[in-house]
Amino acid sequence: MESYLRKIQIIEVLRTLGLLSNEQGIELLNNVNQNRYNSNIQSSQGVLPNQAAEISDFFNSKSRKELKNFFNNNFQGGGKFDEQTFTKLIENIENEAISGYQRGKDHEQNLVRSNDFAKEKLTAQAQSANSQGTKTDRIFTREEIGKMSLEEFQKNEDAIMSQYEQGQIH
Repeated sequence: MESYLRKIQIIEVLRTLGLLSNEQGIELLNNVNQNRYNSNIQSSQGVLPNQAAEISDFFNSKSRKELKNFFNNNFQGGGKFDEQTFTKLIENIENEAISGYQRGKDHEQNLVRSNDFAKEKLTAQAQSANSQGTKTDRIFTREEIGKMSLEEFQKNEDAIMSQYEQGQIH
């Protein structure tokens, strides 16, 4: 019961400070009430909810641990609200969010650079293959193409198709 009331107090404080909109606060209150209801149902059926396991992973990040410690220290036993500590805590959370965003952007830029490098390499390889294997200085005529064996046509197919697409074959 104490944990339930503490959660409601925390939500109200966050709403009062403007860190949560009224809609977000109502949604969280509904969630807390639903969890409380589910916990009561499970307890009445003899099943103990394993809330500690679910919550423990949530508080692994530094800023979440700090926030949890702040609320534990300030709201257990009617503790006094420390605005200065809370302000520092919010700044830490914001800084961590900005750092996470920046790490994501840096990773994205690395992916773009790697992708551009791979494209350049593939383009260079394709151009190199074209210049080595099938380049010809002469333009084929329809008559020459018609007289070619299948083997000759396959050997010159890239050049013939390129010339055809450029309208050079007459």
